[in-house]
Amino acid sequence: MKLVQIIPHLYLRGGLAGLSRDKLVPELLDRSINVVVSLVDPKIPELEDLARGRWFKYYYAPIPDGKIERVQLQVHHAANYIVGQIRYWDSNVLVHCYAGKNRAGLVSTLVVAEMNGISYAEALEHVRALRPGALNNKSFERYLLENGHVTER
Repeated sequence: MKLVQIIPHLYLRGGLAGLSRDKLVPELLDRSINVVVSLVDPKIPELEDLARGRWFKYYYAPIPDGKIERVQLQVHHAANYIVGQIRYWDSNVLVHCYAGKNRAGLVSTLVVAEMNGISYAEALEHVRALRPGALNNKSFERYLLENGHVTER
Protein backbone atom coordinates (compact mmCIF):
# COMPACT_ATOMS: atom_id res chain seq x y z
CA MET A 1 0.00 0.00 0.00
CA LYS A 2 1.33 3.41 -0.87
CA LEU A 3 1.52 6.47 1.28
CA VAL A 4 -1.47 8.83 0.92
CA GLN A 5 -1.40 12.51 1.86
CA ILE A 6 -4.66 13.30 3.67
CA ILE A 7 -4.04 17.00 4.37
CA PRO A 8 -0.81 18.99 4.45
CA HIS A 9 1.51 17.38 7.01
CA LEU A 10 -0.67 14.26 7.50
CA TYR A 11 -0.04 10.96 5.73
CA LEU A 12 -1.76 7.59 6.02
CA ARG A 13 -0.41 4.15 5.23
CA GLY A 14 -0.83 0.52 6.07
CA GLY A 15 1.58 -2.36 5.75
CA LEU A 16 4.63 -0.99 7.56
CA ALA A 17 5.13 -4.18 9.55
CA GLY A 18 7.70 -6.25 7.76
CA LEU A 19 8.70 -3.47 5.35
CA SER A 20 12.44 -3.46 4.94
CA ARG A 21 14.53 -0.54 6.11
CA ASP A 22 15.70 -0.05 2.51
CA LYS A 23 12.11 0.60 1.39
CA LEU A 24 10.87 2.41 4.48
CA VAL A 25 13.60 5.04 4.90
CA PRO A 26 13.36 6.51 1.36
CA GLU A 27 9.57 6.68 1.68
CA LEU A 28 9.82 8.64 4.92
CA LEU A 29 12.61 10.88 3.66
CA ASP A 30 10.87 11.63 0.35
CA ARG A 31 7.95 13.18 2.25
CA SER A 32 10.08 14.66 5.06
CA ILE A 33 8.13 12.60 7.58
CA ASN A 34 9.57 13.20 11.02
CA VAL A 35 6.84 11.61 13.19
CA VAL A 36 5.45 8.09 12.79
CA VAL A 37 2.34 7.21 14.81
CA SER A 38 1.96 3.46 15.10
CA LEU A 39 -1.50 2.18 16.03
CA VAL A 40 -0.59 -1.53 15.84
CA ASP A 41 0.42 -3.97 18.52
CA PRO A 42 3.15 -5.10 18.96
CA LYS A 43 5.68 -2.35 18.34
CA ILE A 44 7.54 -2.50 15.05
CA PRO A 45 11.23 -3.07 15.88
CA GLU A 46 12.47 -1.50 12.62
CA LEU A 47 10.68 1.76 13.45
CA GLU A 48 11.99 1.76 17.00
CA ASP A 49 15.53 1.22 15.70
CA LEU A 50 15.21 4.06 13.18
CA ALA A 51 13.78 6.39 15.84
CA ARG A 52 16.85 5.75 18.00
CA GLY A 53 18.83 7.45 15.22
CA ARG A 54 16.84 10.54 16.22
CA TRP A 55 15.86 11.74 12.77
CA PHE A 56 12.19 11.01 13.48
CA LYS A 57 9.90 10.39 16.44
CA TYR A 58 8.13 7.07 16.91
CA TYR A 59 4.86 7.40 18.82
CA TYR A 60 3.41 4.06 19.84
CA ALA A 61 -0.34 4.16 20.49
CA PRO A 62 -1.73 0.64 20.07
CA ILE A 63 -5.46 0.65 19.30
CA PRO A 64 -7.36 -2.59 18.69
CA ASP A 65 -9.63 -2.71 15.65
CA GLY A 66 -13.02 -3.31 17.19
CA LYS A 67 -15.75 -1.42 18.97
CA ILE A 68 -15.29 2.30 19.46
CA GLU A 69 -16.38 2.08 23.09
CA ARG A 70 -13.19 0.17 23.90
CA VAL A 71 -10.81 2.56 22.19
CA GLN A 72 -12.42 6.00 22.22
CA LEU A 73 -10.01 7.55 24.71
CA GLN A 74 -6.90 6.16 22.99
CA VAL A 75 -8.14 7.32 19.58
CA HIS A 76 -8.68 10.89 20.74
CA HIS A 77 -5.34 10.90 22.56
CA ALA A 78 -3.52 9.82 19.37
CA ALA A 79 -5.40 12.43 17.29
CA ASN A 80 -4.56 15.19 19.78
CA TYR A 81 -0.90 14.19 19.72
CA ILE A 82 -0.87 14.42 15.91
CA VAL A 83 -2.65 17.79 15.88
CA GLY A 84 -0.07 19.12 18.33
CA GLN A 85 2.83 17.82 16.25
CA ILE A 86 1.44 19.50 13.14
CA ARG A 87 0.31 22.79 14.70
CA TYR A 88 3.16 23.46 17.10
CA TRP A 89 6.12 21.67 15.56
CA ASP A 90 5.22 21.84 11.85
CA SER A 91 5.83 18.08 11.68
CA ASN A 92 5.01 15.77 8.81
CA VAL A 93 3.19 12.87 10.44
CA LEU A 94 2.59 9.35 9.15
CA VAL A 95 -0.19 7.47 10.93
CA HIS A 96 -0.45 3.76 10.23
CA CYS A 97 -2.18 0.55 11.17
CA TYR A 98 -2.01 -2.85 9.47
CA ALA A 99 -4.18 -1.99 6.46
CA GLY A 100 -4.24 1.79 6.73
CA LYS A 101 -8.02 1.82 6.73
CA ASN A 102 -9.86 1.54 10.05
CA ARG A 103 -7.72 2.67 12.98
CA ALA A 104 -5.50 4.97 10.93
CA GLY A 105 -8.58 6.17 9.05
CA LEU A 106 -10.41 6.95 12.28
CA VAL A 107 -7.52 8.88 13.82
CA SER A 108 -6.89 10.71 10.53
CA THR A 109 -10.56 11.68 10.32
CA LEU A 110 -10.44 13.22 13.79
CA VAL A 111 -7.28 15.12 12.86
CA VAL A 112 -8.83 16.42 9.62
CA ALA A 113 -11.92 17.62 11.52
CA GLU A 114 -9.84 19.41 14.14
CA MET A 115 -7.35 20.96 11.73
CA ASN A 116 -10.03 22.20 9.32
CA GLY A 117 -12.85 23.05 11.75
CA ILE A 118 -15.28 20.70 10.00
CA SER A 119 -17.66 18.00 11.17
CA TYR A 120 -16.58 14.40 11.57
CA ALA A 121 -18.91 13.46 8.68
CA GLU A 122 -17.21 15.97 6.36
CA ALA A 123 -13.79 14.80 7.48
CA LEU A 124 -14.82 11.17 6.93
CA GLU A 125 -15.90 11.99 3.38
CA HIS A 126 -12.54 13.69 2.77
CA VAL A 127 -10.51 10.73 4.08
CA ARG A 128 -12.56 8.22 2.09
CA ALA A 129 -12.10 10.23 -1.11
CA LEU A 130 -8.34 9.90 -0.72
CA ARG A 131 -8.24 6.41 0.81
CA PRO A 132 -10.99 4.29 -0.78
CA GLY A 133 -12.23 1.60 1.60
CA ALA A 134 -11.29 3.60 4.68
CA LEU A 135 -13.37 3.12 7.81
CA ASN A 136 -15.31 0.00 6.92
CA ASN A 137 -15.53 -0.70 10.66
CA LYS A 138 -19.21 0.10 11.30
CA SER A 139 -18.64 0.97 14.97
CA PHE A 140 -16.03 3.59 14.03
CA GLU A 141 -18.19 4.95 11.21
CA ARG A 142 -21.29 5.18 13.43
CA TYR A 143 -19.30 7.04 16.10
CA LEU A 144 -18.13 9.63 13.58
CA LEU A 145 -21.59 10.15 12.10
CA GLU A 146 -23.39 10.32 15.46
CA ASN A 147 -20.83 12.56 17.17
CA GLY A 148 -20.07 14.79 14.25
CA HIS A 149 -19.77 18.17 15.90
CA VAL A 150 -17.79 20.96 14.31
CA THR A 151 -14.68 21.51 16.38
CA GLU A 152 -13.85 24.91 17.83
CA ARG A 153 -10.69 26.58 16.56
